[in-house]
Amino acid sequence: MKITQNWLKSFSAFLLKRGGPGYIVRNIKTYKPSPLYRVYVGKVGTSKLSPISVPSYIDRSVQPLYQMPIEPISECKAAYDSFGFRIGRSPLWAVYRLQKLLNHTNTSFPFAVKIDIEGCFDNL
Repeated sequence: MKITQNWLKSFSAFLLKRGGPGYIVRNIKTYKPSPLYRVYVGKVGTSKLSPISVPSYIDRSVQPLYQMPIEPISECKAAYDSFGFRIGRSPLWAVYRLQKLLNHTNTSFPFAVKIDIEGCFDNL
């Protein structure tokens, strides 16, 4: 999450109206996420619209509180060759790993498969 000055000012004002930063901590046990704000954004070069869901300020603040204890567990259990949405991993690392597998002498991979999943998550 990228925190800008504008976001910080509006979030601070939001918390002050509700009793200060302790608002999140006091209400964490009974926390229920708000409905997401759905926005449709036009795609470049076409007339198609892509849906984007935007969480509320409080939801964006609470998400790391749930993420912090879960993330180390999921990192330990994730596959070594998994590169999507992982800390310290990137598409460049995935390409490097593929090159290493294809050039290694003990493996017999005659080809690589490229799969295009464009639009895969539009209807989930």
